Amino acid sequence: MVSFKPVLVKKIPSRNELDRLINQAMKDWNKLNEAEFQSTVIGFTRNKIDFDLLFVFTPNHKEAEVSTSNKIYGYLNDGTAVRYATMGPRFKPKTVPGRIKAGGGQTDVLYVNRNRPRPGIKARKFDESIMKKLKPKFFELVSEAVLAFTEDL
Repeated sequence: MVSFKPVLVKKIPSRNELDRLINQAMKDWNKLNEAEFQSTVIGFTRNKIDFDLLFVFTPNHKEAEVSTSNKIYGYLNDGTAVRYATMGPRFKPKTVPGRIKAGGGQTDVLYVNRNRPRPGIKARKFDESIMKKLKPKFFELVSEAVLAFTEDL
């Protein structure tokens, strides 16, 4: 014969409390996202780039987003098919594909001519690189929230 002793919970968990903890975890993760995006533009002096944080929290959907309306940042992130600026021999980009942080670059624009398109800008894919870097931290923060929620059960 097998007998079982029921385990009683100390308190009945509240869905609102779990939502609050997960929402806080997402806000913390989004702050990390924003800091990483800011690090991509540290060396930019002529183009001030601001990022906006957006949180969408409903009972069945949670979303956090970092965005910017700066077109130049979009061109760098997504890449372009053509470039109308012709660069000189001293030109060195401040950013490179696969690296999140901006470094020291050198501007050397010889001329801009829409009739002489040059090869485009290689996509930096900052968004993908940052997501890859921070995805484990997201799961860590949410796991900590769930553990905090179940700690007193």
